[in-house]
Amino acid sequence: MKNDIIEMLAIYIQSNVAPILAPIKSEIVPDSIIIKANCDSSLLTEKIEDGVYKAPKWYYDIQKKESNIKTLVIDKIDSIPKKEQNKFYELLKDRKVGTFTLPDNCSIVLTATNITEDSINDFLLSMCAIIR
Repeated sequence: MKNDIIEMLAIYIQSNVAPILAPIKSEIVPDSIIIKANCDSSLLTEKIEDGVYKAPKWYYDIQKKESNIKTLVIDKIDSIPKKEQNKFYELLKDRKVGTFTLPDNCSIVLTATNITEDSINDFLLSMCAIIR
């Protein structure tokens, strides 16, 4: 069963059609940039430094990846309250952090232990390809 999930995840990452919600550990996704779900909201917004808009560090880390497929993992989304999960709305819906757009070849994977309506925000469930 676990191998089926890993194979399906690889196919979904390559297709990059929608964010992916999967019952996996973040370490399973090779060569990815990982953001903990319980991160401060400031990691999901741009900032002004010296009069210039700057994206968060992880955004530049994704840009630097040389692989053809880049992966951003939001780890343990079910570990935070459903209402707090809203902080990922812009990133998942528009693939943006402020005015900074994710590269076209960047897939988004959300990890969770428990994928249910009780643990995952409705908008996340509706926007993601879900692997069970």
